[in-house]
Amino acid sequence: ATELRESMMAVTRQLRRHRPDNGLTLSQMQLLGEISRAGVTTPAELGVRLHVRVQSLTDSLNELVARALIVRRPDETDRRRQLV
Repeated sequence: ATELRESMMAVTRQLRRHRPDNGLTLSQMQLLGEISRAGVTTPAELGVRLHVRVQSLTDSLNELVARALIVRRPDETDRRRQLV
């Protein structure tokens, strides 16, 4: 377990060193990649795909909307749902 944790930390350091200087966090880049793969989707579906709670995605989604990198809109068939 210790060896795996150390390996993951080393990978994370490498990703941080080589990421584009766009001001996005690794989590935001991962979220953008998943949205790109999924197409139009819901935050709940993204949470399932990324194995995180929807509440954990809220800040990142808000930041991506604020940067105009994604669009959030109501689902036309179910106005309670949001699509990204």
